Amino acid sequence: MQGYIGYKEKTKEKFRNGWLHTGDMARIDGQGYLYVLDRKDDMLIRSGMNIYPAEIESVALQINGVQNCMVYGEEDILYGKRFA
Repeated sequence: MQGYIGYKEKTKEKFRNGWLHTGDMARIDGQGYLYVLDRKDDMLIRSGMNIYPAEIESVALQINGVQNCMVYGEEDILYGKRFA
């Protein structure tokens, strides 16, 4: 990620010392594996609606064959956040 297209201030806000600060809480173990543990903000706003990724994840995990999943928001210039 090089930054948000057309949003220089947002890019400056999210990048510090060359790192993109996503708000995800993670750790790296002694073997170099990355574990995403939590989010700083457990709510996303899309088109004025409050959406909680944990609720979407809990439904997705009930689908046969889904062992693990993670929902996160990406900036969308029209709607605030879009889900990935």
